[in-house]
Amino acid sequence: MTFERLFNCPPTNENLHTTKGNTFIMFRAHFFISERITTFHAMIKKIGISIFFVLLLGLFAMKVSNMKYSDTGDRLYSKQDCIEDLNRISYEIKNTHPAPFDYISESDFDALLQTQINALEKENTLRDFHWIARKLIASIGCGHTSLNGQLEERNIADSLHFPIDTRFVGDQLFVIHDDDRFPSLPIGTQIKMINGQLSESILRSMIQRVSSDGLNEAYPIYYINREVDFFLESHFDIPHTYDLLLANNRTINISAGAAHKQSITHGIPQIENLELDIDLENDIAILTIRSFNYYGTNYNEFARFVDKSMDEVRAKDINNLIIDIRGNGGGDPNCANHLLRHITKKSFQYFHESNMGYADLKKQIQPYDVAYKGDTYMIIDGGCGSTSGHLSSVVKYNNIATLVGQTSGATYKCHDNSGDVTLPNTKLNLHIARMTFRTAVEGMNMSEGVIPDIKIEKSLSDWTDGGDSVIDSIYQIINR
Repeated sequence: MTFERLFNCPPTNENLHTTKGNTFIMFRAHFFISERITTFHAMIKKIGISIFFVLLLGLFAMKVSNMKYSDTGDRLYSKQDCIEDLNRISYEIKNTHPAPFDYISESDFDALLQTQINALEKENTLRDFHWIARKLIASIGCGHTSLNGQLEERNIADSLHFPIDTRFVGDQLFVIHDDDRFPSLPIGTQIKMINGQLSESILRSMIQRVSSDGLNEAYPIYYINREVDFFLESHFDIPHTYDLLLANNRTINISAGAAHKQSITHGIPQIENLELDIDLENDIAILTIRSFNYYGTNYNEFARFVDKSMDEVRAKDINNLIIDIRGNGGGDPNCANHLLRHITKKSFQYFHESNMGYADLKKQIQPYDVAYKGDTYMIIDGGCGSTSGHLSSVVKYNNIATLVGQTSGATYKCHDNSGDVTLPNTKLNLHIARMTFRTAVEGMNMSEGVIPDIKIEKSLSDWTDGGDSVIDSIYQIINR
């Protein structure tokens, strides 16, 4: 077959024998050959792309067709996929975290990994896997290393929720909200057992699944009390009924149902992140700081608020300052440092020399010229994480203020500068710390939170009545 026919070139004039004619014919042949080759390559490319997308769609369809779902509509993951994700978690912890074995030996960690692998079923919901993986991650004692989900692992049918509004006070579980559906469970009822398990043992199991700094249980209990229903549902693998043994030894069976309306979400008054309240009659100012999460240009917002508040406190000659950082999960250490310079009466060092970065916080820091001269009380609790734990440790070590309340959720040492890893199969997000940060303090136990100078535990009435026994106690101390 000739090129002309192959590429549909027009027939040439057989009478053209001159050089010019031959050159013209060769040119036209080359032009049409090149044009057809280009067209041929484009066609092949389009065919290749089409085949690629067909294969891709085929693989996607195959994967979708292989997906399995439970009777409740939850996607199921094979045991092998879950094992692969657990092993990935183990690998990242061992190779990324700066101090994975401060609180658990590597051999015990490996043994726990195998235990959690053995706990997997042949097929697992995302919720099942999440519950199993949390225990492995929490074992290293790092509040900044955790497994973040897709919300799918938290979504269940309305008819399967634990329907009673409860909180742990100490290690005992109480009903804190009246519900017309359960007249036999009035507010204040103590639940001793659920489905044959003591409330204390249930709480122990839950604590093992909350990432926190060191062996400190203050933060896990604080966190569990924010969503007791989720933890109870997960602990009992979403049962349809709950057998309750009450403190009076009466037994009540309740069915799972629509979720309750939580009366108090965090157990502390819900106000803005930054707020100042001045009580002239009692000579008290209350400065509330629920977050230090003011990085970059947002830092100026925080600094302006603190500066303005302290100017007002001084202008009104208030002699007693209460700084409330309960539930403050942390943020920019520069914010904590700025606050300290307003209330300290002497120089201090914030960060230890071994830290990376923050050079200005590793030297002696002077109080502001207009620093507060009165008595300062700082309220802390299990919700004080990260920078709030650092702040509490510096305050206690340097006697800058009187710490009041519950043990802080974090302490003088934590790990952060965290990164994220998406697990290959479940697609859950492993948030993992990569650097260590500690304050310039000595003699503190890194496995526990900062212990307040005046310890006041949260009472049942704090939950049921919306009261604030800590503030009330500080008022009593000041007015003695």
